[in-house]
Amino acid sequence: MVTKVTARSSTIIPEKGAQLCWAHLPRLQAYISDYFKGKAKEETNESDTAGPTITIETMCTILGIQQNVWDKNVRSADKANQPIQDVTLCLLVRLYFNNPGLAWDYVSPLRIHQILGGPLKYTGRMFGREDGSAHRWVSGGSSGRPSATVSRLMLHFRDLYNVHGENIRGTWEDMVKTEYAFHGIDEPFGKSIEKAHSEAAQRHSVVLAALASDDDETKEK
Repeated sequence: MVTKVTARSSTIIPEKGAQLCWAHLPRLQAYISDYFKGKAKEETNESDTAGPTITIETMCTILGIQQNVWDKNVRSADKANQPIQDVTLCLLVRLYFNNPGLAWDYVSPLRIHQILGGPLKYTGRMFGREDGSAHRWVSGGSSGRPSATVSRLMLHFRDLYNVHGENIRGTWEDMVKTEYAFHGIDEPFGKSIEKAHSEAAQRHSVVLAALASDDDETKEK
């Protein structure tokens, strides 16, 4: 069964028995965007927090298709409601409608700032940006959204932090300092690095104390 996607029907997920057509792809784009905006709001508890921008280019990357394929089929009034003939693409589209979180990986700037600790200047410099950038990132709203390059760096930092914990901080800082030195800035962090390290040490002490307490309770049992 081919379901014509209109302005009204495009606001719902395709029914299980409905054949997918090219006009479902912009709906999937909006659906994934809404999912990650909601996720960003949950992480920050801020109603105006902006999630990642899922552009057409991003969608083509997610779906593994060339942008000219999108343009030729999705933007064509004649072809938009034609069934997608590629079974693999249909499986991927249906998978993402059912599991939008699989389509894209995203970490909020506020979460990164919480991990790093210290002043906002420190967070901004850790990702190669000027002092005021991190303030805009964590304040929410579309105007403060990090660039795609910054977002990728944050994502990779998060992944490395999840594996190596605080051990990755020094390695990352050295990489940042080296790169800034090539651009004529010898001390990119200034005093902000001292406060960040102090807060990180305090958090580490709290974690160790909690682990020690758990060990004591286990031994008593």
